[in-house]
Amino acid sequence: MRNLRIVAIGCLLALFHAGANAASISLSSPSADPIAINGFVAFDITMDFSDEATLGGGFDIIYNGAVLDYVSFTFNALASFPRDPGFDSTISDLAGKVQDIGFGNFAGLSGPYTIGTIIFQGIGAGTSGLTLGNTTGASGPFISNVTFEAMTVDYAGGSVTVEAAVVPLPAALLLAAPVLLTLGGLRRQAA
Repeated sequence: MRNLRIVAIGCLLALFHAGANAASISLSSPSADPIAINGFVAFDITMDFSDEATLGGGFDIIYNGAVLDYVSFTFNALASFPRDPGFDSTISDLAGKVQDIGFGNFAGLSGPYTIGTIIFQGIGAGTSGLTLGNTTGASGPFISNVTFEAMTVDYAGGSVTVEAAVVPLPAALLLAAPVLLTLGGLRRQAA
């Protein structure tokens, strides 16, 4: 009975320890918000696998395809993000979804890094959320460099607002100038 109790306590401690390992991928604040239709917005994508290194995996970004259009994604230089380019996935541009931003390294990737930068173009007025999640593409889930099992990753997205182009109103001086000239002309005629 005593051994059973020790095994149960050990299992509970292992469960709590596994839950403490946090892995996260998130979007930075947008480079501009709001943007105009046909304007561009960039987000840095960061990761933090400080508690447990990953061999690699991938994620998707879902957005409102009526408001934004995916333009490009660029990984950070190898010197600042030491991934193995052989792990890099082929990103699919689906309407409203950037699928399979995947990367990895057999030595494991840990710690905080900026993965790269993603750029969108505003194509319609409105607000688009950007939701990150496990990929449905070929890269698959992130795999632990310690347990070789799928990891739980906390994803943090963002949003951006696209506004219809604002037509600038003429300056007050330009509006007032014709009126003042007309009044000046009327005054001369009266004199």
